[in-house]
Amino acid sequence: MRSVTVSEVRSFIVGTRRHPCVSIYMPTTGGPPDRPEDRMRWKNLVRDAERLLGEAGANGGARELLAPIARAYGDRPSRPGSVAVLRSPEVDARLWIPVLVPEIVVVSRTFHTKPLVSFLDGSRRYFVLALAERSVALYEGTPFSLRRLDVRLPAFGLSRPGKAEPYHSAGGSRPAGASVRHGWREPLACHRLELARRFRDIDRAVWRHLRDDAAPLVLAGVGYYHPIYRSVSCYPQLLEEGIEGNVEHARLVELYERAWPIVAAHESDVVAAALARYASALAAGGALQELQAVAVAAARGQVKQLFHAEGVHVWGYLDPATGDCQVHRRQQDAEDADVVDDLCELVLRRGGDVIEIPPDRMPGLSPVAAVLRY
Repeated sequence: MRSVTVSEVRSFIVGTRRHPCVSIYMPTTGGPPDRPEDRMRWKNLVRDAERLLGEAGANGGARELLAPIARAYGDRPSRPGSVAVLRSPEVDARLWIPVLVPEIVVVSRTFHTKPLVSFLDGSRRYFVLALAERSVALYEGTPFSLRRLDVRLPAFGLSRPGKAEPYHSAGGSRPAGASVRHGWREPLACHRLELARRFRDIDRAVWRHLRDDAAPLVLAGVGYYHPIYRSVSCYPQLLEEGIEGNVEHARLVELYERAWPIVAAHESDVVAAALARYASALAAGGALQELQAVAVAAARGQVKQLFHAEGVHVWGYLDPATGDCQVHRRQQDAEDADVVDDLCELVLRRGGDVIEIPPDRMPGLSPVAAVLRY
């Protein structure tokens, strides 16, 4: 079971598929992959998918379609997160999402991708770049954990004369022009230029790995590294706040405990700023919050930013050409899809942004709201 990627999710959204398309999501709090409670939950979810396929008239091919995923949950890691399986006559994707998403089974004309989109576009996923003289490492994080990525990054150890050295202030002296932060002496101006050059090489390597991503990046390293690295970085989601200190031998749990609060605060700020822009647009007549009106605007390519309530599903049918919606109280059959999910995909295909918001922070009673381009 592999981690989901940005390009893969885009292919699920944009690509045309032979239906029926089965989407199964199961969150787990961790523990042994084959524990009995997970086995039973997964078995029940697959049975629900088989029932929905039968209602869609796919009785004959239901078991053949679902057989390969009967034990897919057993491939998951032992840490908290969610199993995601997307299955159709031509797709067999078994994915690991390192955050908890709502448990759901959907059988429809398209894949249910809202949990994947919310994970990849939200600040619940982030990166940490740890800069140390003898090692440079890139980590991927979630609200629960941090893991080192297998990415080759160039080292940047300075030549000996310009090396930053520990400085002890008790009775000691330091060269003129060299300041001290957190017990480390900054290199002289010429060696700052050398650092900038080497940081630029590191940033190019980071950019090659993250260029399709929108997740925030937290910088970790000795204090004076931060302004130098920021001056050469081209990654737009590099956060202003970072982790200062020597991280040469920092433990993974220590990096996680210092990084996640920074990202959580950033996430809250992003949502607050987005809602403020929505309020201004609404006052000026440039925003909508009624589902049908938002859907029509999305079909016309007018939605710049779509807000949707976390964990809320609206079953029915959305015509992507006109935006016309038919809404039902519950999913009636495999012709029904999550209208909010289809709306998110439609906005993304038209070049808009999608933001998932806790229901109690939504600006109105509707499960969606939108800022318009014009």
